[in-house]
Amino acid sequence: MERARDNSAGTIIVKEKRESAVNRVMRLLKYLFPLWAAILVYSLLSFLYGPAGFSAYEGLKAERDKQMANLESLKNITRELEGDRDALLYDRDSIAVQARELGYGTDDERFVRIVGLSKNMRRQYWAGDAMEARPPEAMDEKTIRTVSLITGAVILGFILFVQVLRMLV
Repeated sequence: MERARDNSAGTIIVKEKRESAVNRVMRLLKYLFPLWAAILVYSLLSFLYGPAGFSAYEGLKAERDKQMANLESLKNITRELEGDRDALLYDRDSIAVQARELGYGTDDERFVRIVGLSKNMRRQYWAGDAMEARPPEAMDEKTIRTVSLITGAVILGFILFVQVLRMLV
């Protein structure tokens, strides 16, 4: 309230200072800003680093590419092994070569064995590597919530600190 005295008539004029609606809204919005900031931080962190976010998606794409390369390698190994199997099923010379590598022969053959050499000369079959799919690396949901709440709390604390400083000055 503001009081003023009119000297000519001797009356007191009372004027009330009214707060405008804009000031009330702005006063309320400054307390809602930390909430909006926390929601924004949560949304950005979830989109970029969350369990279903962009970085997890990129990790899954890289894992898919590794799995596809391993699958292609396994297909090549399968073709080679099927070729060896077909050769052993239908080609007598391949059977004889394989039998000699394993140390077998016919009745009219004689072998000279060198100790330690026969195992190294044998053909080794490789069936591929077993790959275990790794889950994508992502920021934990609890961590994202905590960071966003701390961000909102820090902004609210700053607003309250500035308000207290204004009251002191």
